Amino acid sequence: MQETKPPAHPRRARLVVPSRSDLLLKNFTELIGGPMGARSAPGLVSPGVFSVERVLIILTVLAALAGIAIKGYCRTNGWETPSQFYSTCYSDFPDFFRNRGLGDGTFPLLSPGSLFEDPVLMGLIAGATAWLVPGVGVTDTRILGYFDVNATLVAAVWIVTVLATA
Repeated sequence: MQETKPPAHPRRARLVVPSRSDLLLKNFTELIGGPMGARSAPGLVSPGVFSVERVLIILTVLAALAGIAIKGYCRTNGWETPSQFYSTCYSDFPDFFRNRGLGDGTFPLLSPGSLFEDPVLMGLIAGATAWLVPGVGVTDTRILGYFDVNATLVAAVWIVTVLATA
């Protein structure tokens, strides 16, 4: 019986590269960036700093920043009706804080007289994030702080979701 020797260097498994295996993506990527070079080896060559996960995180952060930038008018002038609708910067976060008692210290579902008709988990998260905003009462500064805390948490959840599904 003949003895087999292990390879001199371990062979890396070839990764699936959608831009080569999917015809639609292949045509689209070639349209944008041209045909793949003869010396490239997708899946075998190290991507360096820009791995798929890192690129997805960068794109997610850019999308989150764009979402916050769109709210710039309301961040500066406050979330007042009707200007928040005309300037397309409406958000539920300031409404929760101002009109559902979160700014006054009411914790949804646990405080007597709380008016929070949204899902239970959402109410608990809204109440917990309201505690993170310093100060007392409903002021424009606290409303902005509440928006910022929630926007940051939403961006973090987006990043986790993107990484979990990548």
